[in-house]
Amino acid sequence: EGLKDLGLFEVGPVYLPTENSGIKEPLRVSGLVAGSGLGTVWGSRADAYPADFYMVKGIVEALLNALGISAVTFEPTTHSLLHPYRAARVLVGGVELGTLGELSEATTSSQDVARRACIFDLDGDVLAQLATGTTASAKAMPRYPAVVRDLAPVFSKDVAFAAIEEVARVAAGENLESLRLTDVYEGTGVAEGSRSLTLRFTFRSASGTLTDAEVEAALQEVRASLYRLGGELRS
Repeated sequence: EGLKDLGLFEVGPVYLPTENSGIKEPLRVSGLVAGSGLGTVWGSRADAYPADFYMVKGIVEALLNALGISAVTFEPTTHSLLHPYRAARVLVGGVELGTLGELSEATTSSQDVARRACIFDLDGDVLAQLATGTTASAKAMPRYPAVVRDLAPVFSKDVAFAAIEEVARVAAGENLESLRLTDVYEGTGVAEGSRSLTLRFTFRSASGTLTDAEVEAALQEVRASLYRLGGELRS
């Protein structure tokens, strides 16, 4: 819930008919990316790094590198689901491993998915045969919704952001999923030599939906810790 910048993958068999009326179950490794690769980051627009062909190509390259697979090449291709000029097949030592590219407008419209969504689909059996080792890891998607809150403390420029971030992370507690700096303001209403920092806290629990009281208790700890560091929190 609340996710619009997506990076999804699935590893599993597909079921295909054979010539003798049987079923074969090849393993596939597939994924989709859509939205922004940056999210909300201070100094950059949310759409500064949108999902595109080069993003999904980089993801595939990173995956193959993590599996110890080299000699990878990409060749232009066509596919009924993909954009006619933004698709490629993946080859390893001349062996075709799969396909990647941007979904065509006809596909995104008919399937009600985001424009500029990109996919990859790789042969998992060949991947397993070619892999020489792995440093890759993954975790399950969250089951419960996130709660997002902003605080805007004012600090002297002499206080390093690294110190502010460390104090805020520790105080936010175990349910803090992420902390981002989304804005820095200097000007009217802020004393000379100081700056207002907008900190975006995302809270999520792996065991259930967080209550407003739980989130507010965590933010109270953050406010107290930032105050002790010299921050001013305006109402």
